[in-house]
Amino acid sequence: MIDELTPISDDELRGDFESRDASDALLDRRLKAVPRESFPTDRLSFVLTTARREARREGWQRFVEWLKAAPALELKPAFAMAALTAVTVFAAMYGDPGRRAPVPMDPQVAEALEQVRWTFGFVADLSKRTGESVRSQVIDPHVVQPLQDAVRDVFETQPILN
Repeated sequence: MIDELTPISDDELRGDFESRDASDALLDRRLKAVPRESFPTDRLSFVLTTARREARREGWQRFVEWLKAAPALELKPAFAMAALTAVTVFAAMYGDPGRRAPVPMDPQVAEALEQVRWTFGFVADLSKRTGESVRSQVIDPHVVQPLQDAVRDVFETQPILN
């Protein structure tokens, strides 16, 4: 296949590009010479609205045709996830939590909620302290340090290959 190709010189290629540039310039000059007519501004909004409506309808029709042509079994989970995500995002962004009337709270319930919040805060603080002490007293000296020493020994005794 390569043997059948005829070589093209740089001059031929350069000439081809120069002729294309010249024809593009000629086309630009001719297009600029075409007289422009003004469009009535009172009809412009109607034309733009009609064009948008048709574009929207055509886009929706293309989407429906694409859905019909798409392999249904492979894309069903993806479409279900996309629909669920869209509904969730729409509800989070445009949901109106202000419609619900505030429920009056019993003073005993308010006190119980405050105690629960304090308890959760205490447990969270206790968990943080426990995690820090386990890391500093157990994991660092008994796991991390021996691994670092072993890796350091290997790299010090083995030559590094270039």
